Amino acid sequence: MTLDRSWGLVAVIGTAILAASLIDPGIAGPAGEGPLGGLAVTTWLHVLGYTALTAALLGAVGDRRFGIVVAPVVAIAVGAGIELLQWPLAWRTASVADATVNAIAAITMTAVWPACRRVRGAVGDGKDADATGDAAGKTGDD
Repeated sequence: MTLDRSWGLVAVIGTAILAASLIDPGIAGPAGEGPLGGLAVTTWLHVLGYTALTAALLGAVGDRRFGIVVAPVVAIAVGAGIELLQWPLAWRTASVADATVNAIAAITMTAVWPACRRVRGAVGDGKDADATGDAAGKTGDD
């Protein structure tokens, strides 16, 4: 993936999260229990959205050392910022619980990212991946 396409994916996911977070939730109908029970559908959507955003950010920053720290911080900041944007909207409710779920999703994705990279490196291009998930012979400039 080129740098431009990687950041484009970040922009698309971020825009989708923003749009879904600011529209009137009544247009989607009532939210029920999620697929595994216990948690509401909206909680699962937060988990999915911020896991995807963090993965896209991690992919966009590539092998830069700071990326593993910056990506989840940016995802958490986006989540907190969106919750603040919801605060004045009559049809939305800003929620510390939602921001916490967003942060947990971002941190969890960051924690499993090295394993995802190893699997992608081993399966995706047929090259062995080292302990950081970098495929052998890659420069990190891809």
